[in-house]
Amino acid sequence: MKTSSWTFPILCPFSACPVENIQYNIYASVDDLPLEVWDTLVDPENYVMKSTYFRAMEASESDKIESRYLSLSKADRFLGFVYLQIVTVHRTGLNEESGSDGWRNEIGRYLKKGLNRIKTRVLVIGNMLVTGMYGIQLAKGVSQEEMLEALSSTINEVRKELDTTVIMVKDFEPSWNESTRILTNKGYQRVISQPTMEIDIRWKDWEEYMADLISKYRVRTKKIIKTSKALELRALTLADMKAYEQKIFSIYMDLISRAEFTMATAGPKFFTKMKEHWGDKYLAYGYFLDGELLGFLTGFWTPKKLESHFIGFDHSKIRSHSFYQRILQDFLRLAIDLKVEKLTYGRTAMEIKSTLGAEPKNMDTYMWAKNPVVHKLLPSLFDKLRSDDWVQRRPLKSQANKS
Repeated sequence: MKTSSWTFPILCPFSACPVENIQYNIYASVDDLPLEVWDTLVDPENYVMKSTYFRAMEASESDKIESRYLSLSKADRFLGFVYLQIVTVHRTGLNEESGSDGWRNEIGRYLKKGLNRIKTRVLVIGNMLVTGMYGIQLAKGVSQEEMLEALSSTINEVRKELDTTVIMVKDFEPSWNESTRILTNKGYQRVISQPTMEIDIRWKDWEEYMADLISKYRVRTKKIIKTSKALELRALTLADMKAYEQKIFSIYMDLISRAEFTMATAGPKFFTKMKEHWGDKYLAYGYFLDGELLGFLTGFWTPKKLESHFIGFDHSKIRSHSFYQRILQDFLRLAIDLKVEKLTYGRTAMEIKSTLGAEPKNMDTYMWAKNPVVHKLLPSLFDKLRSDDWVQRRPLKSQANKS
């Protein structure tokens, strides 16, 4: 059911002037939404903002992520919808070693230590389980500036209602860069995270892709294929997903446990529920060795794009079977076979992904924290989490003219 409905001139949470006559509704469940309006507004390619995704998300039994939905209007003019997640951040797994001397590194170590021990509720405008701008849906005829003025003037009241202490507005597309100055002017901190890695698909088949590779990368690709030959790739049906549900989740959590920083994790039924609600559009494949499931890949397939979702693999086989590189190759093969325009690999391991032809795409995130010290130090903390120590590889002949 709806949790609240407000009409007011709002007390401004930051330093800028309020926007008056803003009305908002918070919805606790997808079943409470005016879906005839929501799903009509959302672009067919934007699968994460569809009600189908929300139903799967709510059914996934995550103990760290709660979904909420917000509608915004100004003077009775409908502005659009916002997808919210309440993320409980606890035991993030951050490496508390400072790395070197100096007060900046010592502050970074202190913040990491704190994040590992405290439990914080973060209000996310967007989705922590996917990379991209999956939080704001404009109504027809509404500008980016109108939406951000209204959202930034209401979100502190929403934050209080939902008992959260940090706000994160996640992964703005570059086309929003000018508009996001509204958030900066209202006191939000711009934080820079790792870029997402993408490949424009321009080959009709795998052979054409191989021919486009520079010699040393073609040799490398063939070596990965040879080393990983024993891994059998099988498409997983919904029945398979149910049968292997615990195993898939165990592999996924093992990979999560090895990450330096984990802000949110999927629930134990997440993968099964995604397959149940999305069917063939949610690609799921398992990697088997001697009949045993040792890894998996998942992704969303739309007419124009294949977006990698989650993967997992047995770490003891990562070198002997080139497991991770094999998964990256298989995503690319699938994208070529499906005739999509773009493959999105997501964040992390940027240099390895670039060896297949992927290139970075930067997206800005804006944050605010109730604690003034934490708020001031947010950019520094994210600088510590972001690895800039990587080299962009250009393995393709068709990349030769790019600097």
